[in-house]
Amino acid sequence: ITTTGTLTAGEEGIDAAIDDGGLLTVNNAARLTATGTGILASVDGGTTIINNTGSITSNGSDGINVANVSGGSTITNSGDITATTTDKYVIAGGDAVETVTTTAGTLTGNTDLGAGNDSFTASGGTLIGNTLMGDGDDVTTLTGTVDVTAAPQFDGGVGTDVLNVDGLA
Repeated sequence: ITTTGTLTAGEEGIDAAIDDGGLLTVNNAARLTATGTGILASVDGGTTIINNTGSITSNGSDGINVANVSGGSTITNSGDITATTTDKYVIAGGDAVETVTTTAGTLTGNTDLGAGNDSFTASGGTLIGNTLMGDGDDVTTLTGTVDVTAAPQFDGGVGTDVLNVDGLA
């Protein structure tokens, strides 16, 4: 699935599901605004790759939700992702392994990757909100020019977790 331009949705911006395994890839270069989840991915027995170079704004749910992806998810961000509802997340993960990389743009809201051996790498852009890694052996890496002055908490959850901080501006 590839998006460009402007996408405004009354519910989910993109709601994609695969029932019998496989790979779901979403490339968002659009200005996506939704009252529900911006990108909702459900893959039973497979994996998801989400690349965001545009903007995703959820005014009532999660920016990106991969909680129902059983084979793991890779999310790469160089755009903006916003979850405006306090109890929802910029990125919501589940029990599988989530790998998140952000190199530019702004994540506005909390990130919760859920259980699993997750990794979160931020080398540029701005983080506004908490990063919760959930149960599992997780790795968070903060490096380069990423601005974390408005990111009050990095919580690894239960497990053997690593926080790498290198050369922040």
